[in-house]
Amino acid sequence: MRFLTATGLGLTLLVNASVLLIGQSSATAREQLLTASPQSTGFTGVTVANVDDLPVLEGEAIQEGAAVQNEAITPPPSSSTSGPANSPASVPASDPATTDETLEQSQQLVQQAIAEHQRGNYAEAVTLWQQILSTYPNNPVGHNSLGNALSALGQMDEAESAYRSAIRLSPDEPISYYNLGTLLAKQNRVEEAIAAYQTVVQLNPDDADAYYNIGYWQTRQRRLEAAEAAYQMAAQIDPADAGIQYSLGVVLRNRGKTTEAEQAFRRTIALDPNYVDGYHYLSLILIDQGRLTDAESTLREAIRQIPNDPELYQSLAVVLHRQGRRSESQAIYEQAILLGG
Repeated sequence: MRFLTATGLGLTLLVNASVLLIGQSSATAREQLLTASPQSTGFTGVTVANVDDLPVLEGEAIQEGAAVQNEAITPPPSSSTSGPANSPASVPASDPATTDETLEQSQQLVQQAIAEHQRGNYAEAVTLWQQILSTYPNNPVGHNSLGNALSALGQMDEAESAYRSAIRLSPDEPISYYNLGTLLAKQNRVEEAIAAYQTVVQLNPDDADAYYNIGYWQTRQRRLEAAEAAYQMAAQIDPADAGIQYSLGVVLRNRGKTTEAEQAFRRTIALDPNYVDGYHYLSLILIDQGRLTDAESTLREAIRQIPNDPELYQSLAVVLHRQGRRSESQAIYEQAILLGG
């Protein structure tokens, strides 16, 4: 867990970054994102009576250059956990002189605001941050935190104004650009969101989450070369993240880079043996290459790791059917049906 040291209010606080700056861990948000992203596997929703009627296995093709417009989108990770903590800042000269009593009152208000945010009482958090900023109007951390609470309430215009105030007051701090990017993406202002995330990585080249988000939104815009470059950077920074490897693999496969895609999917399941979509996509590549025995082994290992996923059984049934092992295929497919497939 990273912590933010916030001294711009005239006091030093250790603030849980996942509340003050984020509101959600990036790992959880990324998992939610991938379930509805353009990287979906296309294995769901088909129930047939006989294995002969199973659909052909295929992954979703992403056509380069065909931008998505006016469609519902799933926001990417809500904030960055890999960016730097806010650097200490002195109270601006225009702020009132701080007394011991003022510091104590400010500290109490900040702690109350954080607690209300943690409890999901965002309206109360907004009120408290506004009260703090009435005393310290030039504090960027306060404006950023106000933006998070407003965003949680769905008050997008007000949240954007708060983030932009934080950026104006601290233009070299990447956190507010990150949160602004997330807010813009929620409103389908994708190009502006990408620009905000690009500013984040200019200020903090080690922010894997920002690179991931650039890759995600470039994928949504069907700019696969740019998406690949961003995912490669994210993977270089955080090579142990299975979600990054998976998203990179999907883009590589759609760009026809089969060998590299296979490597990315193998890294995905090595990092997370329960990453079901990693097995699915790896099996697709092996099937495309006619490596049915390898595809079978991959899917059997997946079932060993994830024994209750009906789609894995469906995929294995298809592979067995293609090998002419019809009775085995039918038996496996019946297991898929029993599991709800």
